[in-house]
Amino acid sequence: MKKRLIMASIAAGLAVTAAAILLAPAKDYDIRVHASTSEEGAGRRTGGVMTATRVSIENVGLKPITNVSVTYTGVPFEGGKERIIGSDFVPMIEPGSKANLSPNLEGYATFVSVTADNGINVKSGFSRR
Repeated sequence: MKKRLIMASIAAGLAVTAAAILLAPAKDYDIRVHASTSEEGAGRRTGGVMTATRVSIENVGLKPITNVSVTYTGVPFEGGKERIIGSDFVPMIEPGSKANLSPNLEGYATFVSVTADNGINVKSGFSRR
């Protein structure tokens, strides 16, 4: 009998914790960034290889994200040290919407940095496909 009571108490505690996590309110200002680059399909020709770079910025918050600045860091095609190889600007992304970017960069992208009003600051590496 005690074991059942203990097990029921543990299960109830876990259920309450899971509900609190799943039902927690979303942040007012929040984004999700996905960056990828591939050597297939249309893109910029780099030493005989076609590359395509894509960045998706999704507003997963409750309010619009404004003044979105995107900076691409990478190694220039001519070689050298890693540096800024391109940038983009998106005036606003509505809640639940995405901004899909296909930048024409001056090098091989390694990182993308996204900043915006209300403290948004995200840095993401590029996945290779």
